[in-house]
Amino acid sequence: MSLFPSVMPRDRFLAIRQSLHFNDNTAMPEDCADRLFKVRPVIDHLVQKKKFNVVGTVMANRKRMLKDLQSVMLKQGKTEFQSADLGVSSSLLAVSTFSEADRARLTQHIDRRCRREFEKCKARQLAKFQDLTEESSARHTTQRPIESAVDTSKWVVNLSARTLTTVETSLLGKGFNFTVTPDHVPATEIVASVETTLKRLDPETADVVRREVNASLRRARPPRSNINREQRIALKALRQDRSIVILPANKGRASVILDTHTYRDKMDELISTGPYRKLAKDPTDRLCRMITAQLFALNKSGDLDDATYR
Repeated sequence: MSLFPSVMPRDRFLAIRQSLHFNDNTAMPEDCADRLFKVRPVIDHLVQKKKFNVVGTVMANRKRMLKDLQSVMLKQGKTEFQSADLGVSSSLLAVSTFSEADRARLTQHIDRRCRREFEKCKARQLAKFQDLTEESSARHTTQRPIESAVDTSKWVVNLSARTLTTVETSLLGKGFNFTVTPDHVPATEIVASVETTLKRLDPETADVVRREVNASLRRARPPRSNINREQRIALKALRQDRSIVILPANKGRASVILDTHTYRDKMDELISTGPYRKLAKDPTDRLCRMITAQLFALNKSGDLDDATYR
């Protein structure tokens, strides 16, 4: 005759016996404590009899004992799940005593609870978002559109005889600070600027910089165009038209378009009536020679170092 029934193996029974301990922070129900007080001596007695292979008459009441034991374990499990201070080690021990079927049912129950909470939270957030969307839509429909305080029609002042198209007007309205992206990488200009700076470096460092610049130029690609095809055609037409002159206004960001002959007449008038006089010779070369001689003298005297002089 087996001491333990087939529905509860011996190792599980011993694990249940060892797990019949509540944490210090977990409150045990009174009825659960009473039953545990009644069952614990019986369990200890049975364990001793099993250890020495002795079967007593108490086995006649094993069904009642197991029923009380299962009731105690059920209430203990409920208390452990409801307690927020239950330790991780106790939870792992309780779960380790479950059978495979119990673990599967527990996992399914947890999944259903998690899914239910997720759906509730999702529905709540969607409702909030819907309320905010409707409120924003209602506010925008009732609010009057904000009119721009900037009058863009004054950004282009056409005083010439040429009639500007809509594309040309929009292009000139961008102002002189607007830079059109090039359709190719200006490698020649970049190399020329770099070579001018490399004169101040030693030959070894200059060669390293040249190699890095050449490698960068080989990998470089032109940037994306910031004007469309119609604006590029209009820009080319304005550049090739010699009958007009496009100038920035004295104040503001406006662009002024004048006829070429009108612009030249204005220049002649300013030269003839203003504090200007015609030079007999261009003094640029003489000024360059004077500045070079002065810099050479400062370098020889030690007031100007070689790096700055170069």
